[in-house]
Amino acid sequence: MEYHKADGSTIERQVHLLGLVAKGSVWYLVAWAESEGRSYRVSRVRAACVTEAPCVRPPGFDLALFWEGSVAELKANVPRYPATVRVTSDLIARVKRSQSASRTAG
Repeated sequence: MEYHKADGSTIERQVHLLGLVAKGSVWYLVAWAESEGRSYRVSRVRAACVTEAPCVRPPGFDLALFWEGSVAELKANVPRYPATVRVTSDLIARVKRSQSASRTAG
């Protein structure tokens, strides 16, 4: 497949499809590539073709377990930028109302 990476570069990679995962409205292709499980945002796949090579699926692969670990790893590696923010009291009240509304809607 031809894949457009987040950094703007494009790569070609042979992958073995393991599954598709929806996270909200975004779809991810989970595949075995370069001796490890990887996930690719479907909207960044620019081209793909089917080959005659058989698909390789690691023994005991569990899509849900892989995805859970992948999400946990992503969250653990997100850069954090501590900041001190000065806001007015009316803005704090608006944020609290917004958080309350999002909890009741979800």
